[in-house]
Amino acid sequence: MGYRGRRSGTRRHDEAMLGEARRTRFWQAVGGTAAVVAIVLTAVFWLLDQEAPSASITLAQTPNNAVVPRPVSTFGTPPAYTPDTGRQESHCEEWESWIDQIGGAMLSPARLLVASPAETASTITDVRVRVFRRYRPSEPTLVRCVYGAGGEEPHYLYVNLERPATAARLTSIDRRRDIRIPEGFFGVAAGRTESIAVLPRGADRHFYEWGLELTVTVDRRQETFPIGTRERPLRSWFGAAPTGVDYDMITRRWTARR
Repeated sequence: MGYRGRRSGTRRHDEAMLGEARRTRFWQAVGGTAAVVAIVLTAVFWLLDQEAPSASITLAQTPNNAVVPRPVSTFGTPPAYTPDTGRQESHCEEWESWIDQIGGAMLSPARLLVASPAETASTITDVRVRVFRRYRPSEPTLVRCVYGAGGEEPHYLYVNLERPATAARLTSIDRRRDIRIPEGFFGVAAGRTESIAVLPRGADRHFYEWGLELTVTVDRRQETFPIGTRERPLRSWFGAAPTGVDYDMITRRWTARR
């Protein structure tokens, strides 16, 4: 009887060990299957995201005269340009990066080039204004580098830097479109690019550093586009133009210009 007892105990032990091994293999199989499923789903979502149509917004600005919030005595020597005969028609392109480096606000409006993907339209559904800095410079200077008039844009976006929460207003030059965002929206047809000039408002004789955040919907997906950051802001000056100066490459000195 003792022998039978040991045999029975051994059998139960073997069966328990076999059951544990089966359970271990089962959970290993489940874990392996879950890992494979997770990898497959990740790849699927990645491919879907890669294939999803997307809009684009590009910031553009025609180089122009600029207000710099400090006196000309702090400018130093600007980049060289080839002097024109007589009136020195334009050398703003040569100075575009330098004006940005010294914190100048160009007098030409910033332009947003909003492009829809080829297969579907896009819609601007929200515009938010971010004011990073607002101040009144004690001795601003107008840097002159062009002596002519600018052109017109097909669409204009009006924003209020004194009251950033105010709804932005978007209108066309022919006044056929006049909407407030986010109450309304601005659509761009599939495969098209629309140019929008941004026209801010602010307090007289004040300098602003600011940015925009646009929400665009494409194929029921929302995308957010920041335009201007605290480190690289848009800049604006409001009020009468201060004293104008230009750098004469022949005499190599700053001279007053009207």
